[in-house]
Amino acid sequence: MVEVEALNQFHTILAARRERYNQQFRLARHHTRALDPQEFLTHLRDVIGPIVDAVHHDPEPVCDALVELSLALAARGRLGSSGAVADGLRRFLPSVPGLVAAEPRRLPVAVVNALHHLDVSPTGDPGGWLDTMHELSQHTANVSELLDAGAVAAWRRGLAQLRSSALRTARRLPVPLVRLALGTSSTVDLERLAEDPWLDPGSTGRDSAVLLLARRVGGFRGFGGTFRRPPTVSTSDGRWYATDGEDAWRVYADRFGVSLGRVAAMPDEPGDVGPLVLKAGGVVTDTSTGAALELPELAGATSWASAGGTLAATTPWTHGILFVARTVG
Repeated sequence: MVEVEALNQFHTILAARRERYNQQFRLARHHTRALDPQEFLTHLRDVIGPIVDAVHHDPEPVCDALVELSLALAARGRLGSSGAVADGLRRFLPSVPGLVAAEPRRLPVAVVNALHHLDVSPTGDPGGWLDTMHELSQHTANVSELLDAGAVAAWRRGLAQLRSSALRTARRLPVPLVRLALGTSSTVDLERLAEDPWLDPGSTGRDSAVLLLARRVGGFRGFGGTFRRPPTVSTSDGRWYATDGEDAWRVYADRFGVSLGRVAAMPDEPGDVGPLVLKAGGVVTDTSTGAALELPELAGATSWASAGGTLAATTPWTHGILFVARTVG
């Protein structure tokens, strides 16, 4: 399987470990018959080689770890020479050889997993996350700190389901890393971010809150969306849920992104009662301030729910959920 070309560090390791890697490849191909030897060689040469060549101290464990990771990706059909995962391996890991050498299994696996989730998310921005990781890597002391900051950055780059854990992680990170991860040069008020899922991290306490249409979530499954039929929405204990009559989902939505995760059923607990209410004619009213936002498309809504400074509503004419927020515009 392994072909030796012009001699460099990577090819030297391949030659020395030829039998080991061939045996691993044969075993992987036994379980994944579609695994193509030429495609795998191309991946090793174009993606893995530059990472190994960038490592100046003890590159053999790095090569071992990356070959094993590549075989695992191939078994899942995620090897290809293009796409977010391969792009991330090519763009990012060669730029941090010291960190890769320090933890040759943990760091590449974490980067690959993050890129995969960002790539399949409807709001994920894997390229933007890589840009942020490049910045963060210049200011982090070790792999753990980089991955913690990277998790906060992944939230900002579209993974709304990470919101709670990202906020907890941000509280233990140095302030400059939090700013980089959240893309702002301003002081970040984590308490305000925790209270308001729609808040711009760079906003100041002097800004005034307004009602606005914050996000649309979902879509018709036949066109690549989530729901078979127009859904209904509810909230319980500060969490959002939706059902199309057959399936149910936990809905994550905030300023940075959207995620819908299947759940067994809608919750039985009573719904939350927030200050935003939907009145006749599609008028969203903030009962705490008297502010109102007229949204004619919400006239005749089939369901609505309110929690904190957010209201979610559905109509019979769309397979989506509309989120209205009281936040800094």
